[in-house]
Amino acid sequence: MVSYNALSVAYQINAAGIIVITETGHAAQLISRLRPRMPIFAFTRSQAVYYQLAMNWGVFPFLIDDSVESLDDMVTGTLEYCRKADTLKKGDAVVIVAGLPLMRKGATNMIRVETV
Repeated sequence: MVSYNALSVAYQINAAGIIVITETGHAAQLISRLRPRMPIFAFTRSQAVYYQLAMNWGVFPFLIDDSVESLDDMVTGTLEYCRKADTLKKGDAVVIVAGLPLMRKGATNMIRVETV
């Protein structure tokens, strides 16, 4: 249900992308099944999940550092990474999907809207 709601919000705000912070990749896979018109940027700590996500429609996986613990630092880091990789531009709106507590399996329960 979170994946459908995240996509609905993304369409309403005309988002340039959807950022998924994931441990297992499941949330990114669910959003991918809905075939959104914007890219899905999936950030994970697991190399195995990184490779699995690369096989999903519209998903661009990224490996992230294990040292980041807070949600705000994670969001700031992912937005900065996307901006530097030239996948998002300054002023683009994005929808962020994650689970709280951060990086816990099966805990996708947060949708957040941010501007790059």
